[in-house]
Amino acid sequence: MDYGYKVSVVADACATMDLTMNGETIPAETVQKTFLAALDGVFADIITDRIP
Repeated sequence: MDYGYKVSVVADACATMDLTMNGETIPAETVQKTFLAALDGVFADIITDRIP
């Protein structure tokens, strides 16, 4: 994106794991959705299995 390329991320093609912060576990699904939401529209187009 920084070099002018159009970036797409396929949401179902990436995964993560539960993360722990200050003794609290953040579920993998929440971690993934949060990262994808942060990228969406700013740094990349997020491709999901939903039909627009």
